Amino acid sequence: MSASIHVQGGGQSAALRREYEIIRTVALIAAAVSATFGLAGIVGGDGTLILQATGPAVVAVFATWQLNQPIPRAVPVLLISAVFVVLQVKIIDKPGIEMASLIGLLMIGPAASTLIRRYRLSFLVAYSLLLVVSQIAWFGESGITTDLLFRTIVPLVSFWFITWLLAWTRQSQETEEARHELLFARAPVSIWEEDYTAVGNWLDGLRRIGIGDLRAYLADHPEAIAKAATTIVVKDVNEATLELLEVQDKSQLLGPLPPASVTDHARLSFVEQFVAIWEGRNHLDTT
Repeated sequence: MSASIHVQGGGQSAALRREYEIIRTVALIAAAVSATFGLAGIVGGDGTLILQATGPAVVAVFATWQLNQPIPRAVPVLLISAVFVVLQVKIIDKPGIEMASLIGLLMIGPAASTLIRRYRLSFLVAYSLLLVVSQIAWFGESGITTDLLFRTIVPLVSFWFITWLLAWTRQSQETEEARHELLFARAPVSIWEEDYTAVGNWLDGLRRIGIGDLRAYLADHPEAIAKAATTIVVKDVNEATLELLEVQDKSQLLGPLPPASVTDHARLSFVEQFVAIWEGRNHLDTT
């Protein structure tokens, strides 16, 4: 006997979503910083503050441009952010800005390291040099002193420790993901991974127009069940599914559900699935 397990998934891979979220966060932070400096400069008539808003504005624009690319890349956004963080210290030249900028560098570097696969050691060495150069540029007016060595060594050790910790966490996560993928592929029951994003958007739209009882609405609008069901996208199936349906190539099953799959019996199942999502439940048992 075979069972079918339907998993609500996203439309993007985990790696792509991670890149997107990092870029979006950088864009929002940079835009907020730029707007703050720019507004303060305009209100106070301070041209220096307006100049200080330029760097974050460039980062925000570049990050926004990356978000609109077919495959956004977070590493260039992070590296440009790091360069502007170093430069902004000299531009702003206010007490305490160095510590805030150093914290920013120690956040940007390890985050970028988790996204780099090739030439990762070269990146770590280059970013370490950036940290050293930044500290010398900020505090090296008096030459090589004990204080400068301390200010240089501590960020380097912190950078490498945070990078190692993130790398270990990511390796553990990837190992767990690989284990789940193996269980998915080898499971003796039929498993379907499906994307219900469009269904969720549709249900949100119903709430916005004042629908309170989804079952009653679907009973009055049975055509909506089939329409919503065909927006479900099959992302993956396991080997047991191919054997059950006697299909050779899984590509035959991937993509939006065909209208023919919405049979009278399936309609009842779809209603229960939609209601489960509507009610915020994280699991559903059907027969």
